[in-house]
Amino acid sequence: MLQITQVAFRRRLIGAIALPIILLLSLSGVSIWQINRLLRAMQWVEHTDQVIAEANGLQKLLLDLETGVRGYQLTSKPEFLEPYQQANSTINTTFDQLADLVSDNPQQSQRLRQIKAEETGSKNSISQAIARKQRGETEPLSAIEVRKQSMDLMRNQITDFIATEEQLRYQRNQTVQQNTGRVIFISIILSLAAGGVLAFYIRRQIAHVSDNYENALKTAQVQTKNVRLSAKSRSSQQRYE
Repeated sequence: MLQITQVAFRRRLIGAIALPIILLLSLSGVSIWQINRLLRAMQWVEHTDQVIAEANGLQKLLLDLETGVRGYQLTSKPEFLEPYQQANSTINTTFDQLADLVSDNPQQSQRLRQIKAEETGSKNSISQAIARKQRGETEPLSAIEVRKQSMDLMRNQITDFIATEEQLRYQRNQTVQQNTGRVIFISIILSLAAGGVLAFYIRRQIAHVSDNYENALKTAQVQTKNVRLSAKSRSSQQRYE
């Protein structure tokens, strides 16, 4: 009986040790999954911020292209072409970087290609305007109007591009907030549930162990009493003999 009780105790002891480990691993797995979702959402917000920053940089370069050539036409001073020259040397790189950033968004990629096509035509018009000014020729009014229309179109397109990204950033920020709240809520619920299950299980195990040892103690006491009675009986018989 005592040996059976010891075996049962070992089993319950192993269960009492294993259950917290299993609950801890399960809780950790769910927490890691939730945190990974939160991190991915935060990465998308950061990605959108990069797109907006690049788009604002592109917008400035487009403006530098126009203002540089306009200042040169008004003053005939070459130093006024510096903003145009600097913008012209970096704008293709900016277009490429922005295209890489929005490669996951077909709508934005298409809009960027349209801006690029318009910019290429406008840049050719600007180069022709500079060449005419260097030759001392007057630029036709029609060319100025076409370039202005092209610039207005690009400005509107890049404004729409940025507005779309800002809307995406708002949505992704909302997702981050929702995921943060979900992680906190689920972590609290799981912790309480795991604590409750663990407390109930350990209490039950302790009660079983206590009952087993109480039964074993009673059995041992009964056996001891029987042994004493048996010994006392044999002693009495020997005395009468």
